[in-house]
Amino acid sequence: MEFIPEELAILDKSPLSSSYTETFVYTPSEREANLGHLYIAAEVSSNKSKKENAQLVAELANTLKNEYYKNTIVTPLSALRFALKRANILLAAKKNWLTPSTALKLRMGAAALKDRNLHLAKLGEVSALILRGDDLQSIIAASNAVTSDTTTSWSFENIVSGELLENDTIVLATNQIHKINESELIYKLQKRDLVKYLKNSGEGIKNLALVVLYPKRPLVPLSPPLPPLIPITPFPIEKRGETGVRGKMAKKKWVKPIILVLVAVTVAAGVAGVAFKIKREIAGNKKEAETLVQEVTDLKEKIATLIEVKNETEANELLASASQKLERLGQLGLFKTTRATLSQELAQISQSLLKLEAVSNVFTVLALENNSADFEPSELALGKNKIIVFGANTLYKFDLNRKVGGLESLEPGDRIKAVMEKPDDPNIVFVATPDKITAYPALPQIKTIWARAENQPALAQISLYREAFYLLAEDGLIYKLPYSVSSTTPDISIGDFTLWTKSDQTTNYSLLTTSLAVEGSIFGLADEHTIVELANGQKRGEVTIAETIAKIFTLANHKNIYALAPAEGVIVAWDKNLNLKRRLTHPELKGARSFVVNSQERIVYFLKDKTVYSFEI
Repeated sequence: MEFIPEELAILDKSPLSSSYTETFVYTPSEREANLGHLYIAAEVSSNKSKKENAQLVAELANTLKNEYYKNTIVTPLSALRFALKRANILLAAKKNWLTPSTALKLRMGAAALKDRNLHLAKLGEVSALILRGDDLQSIIAASNAVTSDTTTSWSFENIVSGELLENDTIVLATNQIHKINESELIYKLQKRDLVKYLKNSGEGIKNLALVVLYPKRPLVPLSPPLPPLIPITPFPIEKRGETGVRGKMAKKKWVKPIILVLVAVTVAAGVAGVAFKIKREIAGNKKEAETLVQEVTDLKEKIATLIEVKNETEANELLASASQKLERLGQLGLFKTTRATLSQELAQISQSLLKLEAVSNVFTVLALENNSADFEPSELALGKNKIIVFGANTLYKFDLNRKVGGLESLEPGDRIKAVMEKPDDPNIVFVATPDKITAYPALPQIKTIWARAENQPALAQISLYREAFYLLAEDGLIYKLPYSVSSTTPDISIGDFTLWTKSDQTTNYSLLTTSLAVEGSIFGLADEHTIVELANGQKRGEVTIAETIAKIFTLANHKNIYALAPAEGVIVAWDKNLNLKRRLTHPELKGARSFVVNSQERIVYFLKDKTVYSFEI
């Protein structure tokens, strides 16, 4: 259902008047289509200048518009509620306006419209009217002007929501709209020339902000039976220092009762609700189905609020509950259209919570089946302008610039656990096996730079950070092994083999990453679903995901930690405070064995079978 807006701002042009009126019509972009249109009518008068009054209106309108279209995954109701909260915060900060000396009077109405669903809110003397056939009725009435000498808080309060019929016409206007006779107003709206009429005659109106929404199809003067009335009872509003309700949606004496199915929604307290006018599609347990629709809708609004405050854990819990209720609704076989809409909206929310991003282009970097039929690669390592692929006792160093590489083999019986390039010398690669660390190729007179003693545990993983090796042993503990390079010779000296893990931290982190963060923390896997952060020898934090993690990776200069979940075909990224940042997915990631991320965090390389692929992030 589409509407054609017409707008008018009548302004008192007398030299003594500083009043200002303005209207705003915002059309969504393609990205914002889920939120529909936003309409604002505003009027302000005070002892300040007309220019200052205009600036106040513009600032409030920009805040409403920017906040409304900020998050495109939420519903229009949630978006409007967030926008009104932000406007309330802005108004509360306007201390220089909120004194009796300013004689401020502020009137502002906001209407959000998506398809037939209308959401309205007002501040001060603003009316919203609906013309249905020959009947003109009030949705919200111009009552309770807010002035600077009141004791009531300056804020938008309730949102009124409802579903429009086919030929409804909507009027959003400041209070002088009531200077027009009711019958004349109906006639002009039916002829669709109200704006033209006001421009020519004025009706003695000095200040008026007006937005009229005409249905796109010609108006047919029909008066369908009125749906059941639902009284409008605002939720209590929390105000500074007290709790109460400011004003009722009172109607002017000539205005007939409201015919929309409406519910008031609290803005300040953050309580969400939606009113649906639902048509029965098939027979069944209608009462249960209606309850489920309302519950899913309420949950959806709560989830949107939790996303806004970055409480993703609770949001996921509510999302699971909403999905279960929606599944039950499907079992009842009722409200198929509504259920489809809710299902789509929950899918969008789920994708947002998961921060799922599809990778567009994956390129082949290296096809190892063309190099050695016997080589079975299992892991990747990253060097300066090179990728190192290794498995068993063999490694393959591939120059990314020259696109050349070659196989190298260690001693028979060696099992490579980790490969690391020396940070200050890309020509030297450290290779770790369970029993030793080798500088490869060998330095002058040096090849094996460390070999474990009989009383030392075998190595399971190894990491290099600054001038020390960090070794995860098969006993589940982490050890530190410092090294230094002579200033006169290229020889490497090894320090004492010492325990880094606190003695009471005996968890077997058998899948520990081969990378460290710059602050000295070690990030590893406690199990296939849990990443842990170790600092000062003990656990500092952890995060758990549903995906099965095979490997994690980070570098000291990285902002993020990355995890590969090959069964799901996903790479998950967290910042180093373990806050979820994104999920990258591509079909080729399914079955991947290993991966690395370059130092700029722009390119991901991953190994699948005997092929190395890459994609940009």
